[in-house]
Amino acid sequence: GFTPSEIKTQGNGPGSTQINKYYNVGARGDFTPKLTGGFSVGYTTSTVTQSKNAALFAFNANLGYELSPKTSLSLTASRNFGAGAQGEQTKSTVFSLTAFTAFSPQWQGSAGLTYQNVGYPANRTDNNIAGNVAATYIFSTKISATLSYSLNNNYSTVSSAEFMDNILSLSVGLKY
Repeated sequence: GFTPSEIKTQGNGPGSTQINKYYNVGARGDFTPKLTGGFSVGYTTSTVTQSKNAALFAFNANLGYELSPKTSLSLTASRNFGAGAQGEQTKSTVFSLTAFTAFSPQWQGSAGLTYQNVGYPANRTDNNIAGNVAATYIFSTKISATLSYSLNNNYSTVSSAEFMDNILSLSVGLKY
């Protein structure tokens, strides 16, 4: 496969326009009766305005595995170029594992863990670890409510970029 992408940032910063080209091989579909999804591996080249060209080994995966009729796992993984807040080119690697289950016809739950490594050109590397849990109550086919908690911790080689946050949220879903 071949996937071109373009990232534009405001102003004339170091990465105001970034053109990426992802050359890859992969597969998608039902690999077994319980394993579905897709993956690709390849090589990405990146051309950035006012900067040098770069390249890296890249991959993309989104796989689902059915543990039982009520419980499943989802694995996502990726490595590619991105853009930082100031328009600079970044190299990002992400791995995420999430479990979903239906406790009953009215109750569903999930728990997940994500790791992200972001490399910046100015001797900065961030390692972000995020975890979340959620419970959903289904009132009817049109109304549901979800209570979720997320913990996000960012470790960085630049101390001012380190943070930890907690988010507790309640959301209501309406379908019409």
